[in-house]
Amino acid sequence: MSLCAFLDMFFNTKWMLLLTGGVVLAALLAYYPDLADDYDIWWHLKYGEHFIRYRTITVDPSIFSWTPASSSWAYVTWIGSSVLFLVHAAGGYTALAVMQWLVFFAMTGLFFLFLRSCQAPLAQIYLAGLLLTGVAMNSVAVYIKPELFSMLFFTIAAFVYFLSKVSRKNYFWIYPPLFAVWVNTHGGFVNGLTFITIALVAETVCYACRDPDRMTWSLLLKLAFCVLLSCAAALLNPYGAVYWINILENAAQGGSHIHSINAYTPLWGFLFPAGYPFRKTNTAWCMVLMAFVLLALAVAARVQKKKTCLAPLALNIIFFVLGFSVLRASIYFCILWLFTSRYLLHLAGWRPSAFVNIAAFCFSLCLSGMILYETAVYNTYNSWFGSRIRYFIPADAAAFVEQQKLPGPLFNDYLSGGYLIWALSSSKVFIDPRYGPYLQTGVWHDYLALVARGDLGMLDAKYRCNTAIIMNTNYRLIKPFLKSPDWILVYFDAVDAVFVRTTCLNLPRAMEWRNLMRPERFSAIASPRVLLGVFSLYCAFHPPSALKIIAYYERNVRNCYCHKAADLRRMKAACRQLGIRQARLQ
Repeated sequence: MSLCAFLDMFFNTKWMLLLTGGVVLAALLAYYPDLADDYDIWWHLKYGEHFIRYRTITVDPSIFSWTPASSSWAYVTWIGSSVLFLVHAAGGYTALAVMQWLVFFAMTGLFFLFLRSCQAPLAQIYLAGLLLTGVAMNSVAVYIKPELFSMLFFTIAAFVYFLSKVSRKNYFWIYPPLFAVWVNTHGGFVNGLTFITIALVAETVCYACRDPDRMTWSLLLKLAFCVLLSCAAALLNPYGAVYWINILENAAQGGSHIHSINAYTPLWGFLFPAGYPFRKTNTAWCMVLMAFVLLALAVAARVQKKKTCLAPLALNIIFFVLGFSVLRASIYFCILWLFTSRYLLHLAGWRPSAFVNIAAFCFSLCLSGMILYETAVYNTYNSWFGSRIRYFIPADAAAFVEQQKLPGPLFNDYLSGGYLIWALSSSKVFIDPRYGPYLQTGVWHDYLALVARGDLGMLDAKYRCNTAIIMNTNYRLIKPFLKSPDWILVYFDAVDAVFVRTTCLNLPRAMEWRNLMRPERFSAIASPRVLLGVFSLYCAFHPPSALKIIAYYERNVRNCYCHKAADLRRMKAACRQLGIRQARLQ
C-alpha cells in the first residue's frame, strides 16, 4: 500500500472522522452563545402567545404600543411564533436553544442525505465544509427566532433542486406544500421563491444554450409547473398578495435608516473594518473563501467534464451579492454553497485525494482553534443554552415597573422594546424591534432623530412620557436622561435603567428605591459588557459603588478577554476624574 493510499484511508477512518466531527461541534457550540443584542425572540413569543390564546392566525400589530403604529402592517409568523411559544412554555429558554440545534442537525442531515444520493462517502473535506458554513452563518443563525425555520426550509429547497439534478427525477413536487407552510412561518419565504425562480430562468437558459449540465425538457417543465404552484401556495396566507407587497414596501420605506438595524447591515465594510467585530468579519471572509472554492470547482468541472454549470453558478453569484448587501441574506448563500460545492464535485467525478483530505483536516483544526480563541478573547457573553440568560434581559427592570405601578406613558429604547412586549402586562411600549409598524406613522424616524441628537425636549414636545426604560449600554440615549433635571434614576438591573419624571414622583419614595440598588447584586456577573454598563450608572448615581464594580470586573472577567486591561484603565481613570480615591487606583 502506497503512502498516499494509507493516509487517505487513515484520515477517513471512522475514528478520525469522529474526532474531527467532535472538534467541529465543540468549536461551533462555543461560537453560538446566547447573545443579547437582538430581542426579536421575545416579541415573537408574545405573538405566539396571542395566536395560541385567541386561536387566530392574525394579530393587530398596533395593540402592543401606545405610540401610533400601523394596523395594516402585515407580518405572517403564526406557525413560527406559535412553535417558539410552545417550546418556551415547555422548557423555557433552554428548550429554545435545544430546538435551535435540532434545526442545525436537521440541516446537516439533509446534506449527508445528499452526499449519499451522490454516492459520496463521508470525508474530511465535507466536515471542513460544514464547519466553514457554520462559521459563516453565525452572524444570523446565532439568534433564535422564526428565521431558523427559513434556514431549514431553504435547505430543503436547495436539497430538492440538487437532488433532482443529480438523479434526473422530479422531486420538485415538494416545493408547493413547502411554500404553503413557509409563507405562514417566516418572511424568508421570499428568498426561497427568489431561489426557485432564478433556478427556473437559469435552467431555461441552459436548455436553450444546450449546456451539457442542462435538465431534460420533461424535468424543466415540471420545475416550471412547480414554481408556478409554489407562487400560488405562497398566496395562502392571511393577507394574500398584500403580504408580498407589504414586505417590498417595508424594504423601500426603510431607506438608508434600515442599515442601522443589525440584520440589514451590508457586509462589504467588514472585509477591512476599523475595529474587529469578529462575527461579521468572519462571515465576510468565509463567504469570500467560499466563492474562491466554488470558482476552483467550477473550473475543474469545465476542464475535466466540459460542463459549465451555469445555473448553479448564477444562483451562487446572485445570492453572494445579496448576502454581502444584506447581512440576513448571507445564510442563504452559505446553504446554497454547501450543496453547490458537492454538486460540482459530483459533476467533475472527482474523489477527494489523500492530500485534499489531510489539508481539510488541518483546515478544520485551524479554523476550530481560531473560533475557540476568538470566543475566549473577544466574546462578551458567557451564557449558553440559557444558563445565564437573566443577566442579558431586563427582567428585573420590567418587574420593577410592574410592581411599583410607575406612571405612563412609557419610553423605551428600540432593543428593550422587544422584551418589554413580552414581559409587561399593564404597560405598552414606545417602540420595539419590529420597526415596521412605526415606519408609516413617523415614530421610527422620530426615535432615530432622538438617538442622533439626544434632545429630550423633542421627545417631550411630541410624546410626553413619564417613565423610561433604557439599556445601560445605550450610552447615547441614556446620557441625556442622566443629565436632565426633569428625570431621576430610580432603579437599574444588569441590563436596563428605569427613569421617572421628577414631577410624577416624590423624592423620599425615589430615595427609598435607590437604597435597593446596591452593587452587591452584580457580584457574580462575569460579563464585561454588563459590568461596564452598570459601572457607568454607578458613576452617575453613586460613585463610591463604582469601585466595587471595578473589583468585580477584576475578579470575575476572564484574564484572556482582550479588552480587560484597557477597560480597567478607563474605569479607574473615570473614578479619579470623579474624585474617588483608593490606594489601588493610584
